[in-house]
Amino acid sequence: MAGNSPNSVPPFIFQVDEIFENLGDAPDQLDRHGIWQPTTAPNASHNYTPGVGASGKTWLCDGLQIREVMFPMTAQWYKTYSVYYASGAGFWVLKGDARNPPSDDVFHKLQFNYYQHPPESSYLTSSGQYNMLRVQPQDPWANLLLPDIYHTSAAPSSPQYGGLVGELPIFLALMAFTTSREYLPSVLPHLFTRGNWVPSHTWQFKRTEKRGVVVKVYNCPAGSYPQRPTGSTFTDLYNYEIGQTVKYFH
Repeated sequence: MAGNSPNSVPPFIFQVDEIFENLGDAPDQLDRHGIWQPTTAPNASHNYTPGVGASGKTWLCDGLQIREVMFPMTAQWYKTYSVYYASGAGFWVLKGDARNPPSDDVFHKLQFNYYQHPPESSYLTSSGQYNMLRVQPQDPWANLLLPDIYHTSAAPSSPQYGGLVGELPIFLALMAFTTSREYLPSVLPHLFTRGNWVPSHTWQFKRTEKRGVVVKVYNCPAGSYPQRPTGSTFTDLYNYEIGQTVKYFH
């Protein structure tokens, strides 16, 4: 795979905290198919699990690699998403932090919007129009990231078309789910190398039922890291999400 240019991926700060749902004595909430789904009901709490996985750690993606850093105090919060995995349903997604959930939203199944710019790309979201990838190139990234229910047999009309874009915290959560929570801190730096997200790796584990993560993304403050002295803005991160600079996967 050809590497992206050093400035294709904007630098950003992110955190991945492991969580689990606690309903006390109440029964699990099930969808209309009888499959577990997380809830933001008043009786639900989504507990932080300190010391487990990458919880409490801060990471820098500098555009070429990922490494653990101290949180830069001038970093500005960009977006937060909470994501759970449930076999049979796939991924449940909440825009916000499930530990302090928004009053006007609930968990939704992972969905996609279809973008023409970049052509035939699939945009990760919690409120999309489609349940599957628009097209699926002959590339292992779809098998790495997504259960079969999100796959499609449609092929891109050109080798340059297709690919994955979308909400950055959701994408980071999906990458986190490709390995176990215990391995995640060691594996994270290997998931993005030389400016590219890896489409497959050797640390894959079967996804854990009811595993949840909260992913927070921040901009990279100017002057914080010599590798990217100009840092990043919210516009830079938004342009990355929509694939204006480069896609997560082609």
